[in-house]
Amino acid sequence: KDLVLIGTAKQFKVAPWLLESLEIGERPLSFVELAYHKGIDPKILAQAKEEFTQTPVEVLLTDFLACRAFTFEPAGPLSSDCLLLFGEEDRLTPVKYVQPLRDLLARHRLSLIPDAGHMVMIEQPESTNREICNFLSAARP
Repeated sequence: KDLVLIGTAKQFKVAPWLLESLEIGERPLSFVELAYHKGIDPKILAQAKEEFTQTPVEVLLTDFLACRAFTFEPAGPLSSDCLLLFGEEDRLTPVKYVQPLRDLLARHRLSLIPDAGHMVMIEQPESTNREICNFLSAARP
């Protein structure tokens, strides 16, 4: 019944330069850097870059094309309690893009995690888990 949405929006915008790079078989590592906040531990960033380079380009391209095509259009009003969770420094889906999604959700709470970007669950796992647990325990009768 409850819904937790992390770093999402009603509709995603995917940078054309990213799609163009993937279409010609390149994996731009600068994209990985954009997914994390600027002060991320270099070891975490290095691991993310390694995983990115090992993911087949076709998989990445298909994923980002699906993101570009995604639009959240519920069939009817949503009455679920919803937690919208974002890293304060999310550069891929900045929190300013969440308002159209908020307009579709009757009952929601917006939570911003400091010192985190789009990969908030990796950058700040304890804070992310705490927010989710607090939300789920508060949503129960």
